[in-house]
Formats: sequence, structure tokens, C-alpha cells
Amino acid sequence: MVLKRGRKAASSAGWCRLRRLAPTVGRIALFVHALFDEVYYRPGGRGAQSCHDEFQALAT
Repeated sequence: MVLKRGRKAASSAGWCRLRRLAPTVGRIALFVHALFDEVYYRPGGRGAQSCHDEFQALAT
């Protein structure tokens, strides 16, 4: 019984730590995603070129 309580306490502490870090990790992920979009879709980038090619293919 003592072992189960120890596991439960450790598990609870782990979840508390995860809950505390989740908002920060989420903000970092949003920043990295926005930065990727900015670089990928800027004029001359691969994303802009693929969008242009798709548009041209649909227009013809």
C-alpha cells in the first residue's frame, strides 16, 4: 500500500509539472509555427512558389 501511495504522489507531481509547463510550450509552438509560415510563404520561398504554381494551374 505504501508503494502505491508513493507512485500516486510521483504521478501527481509529474502531472502538476506538465500542467505548469504546457502554456509555455504552447506559446513557443505558436511562435515557431508563425515564424515558419513567415519564412515559407515569403516572396521567393518554396511556399509562395507552390501557391503560384497551383494558382496558375487552376487559372488555365
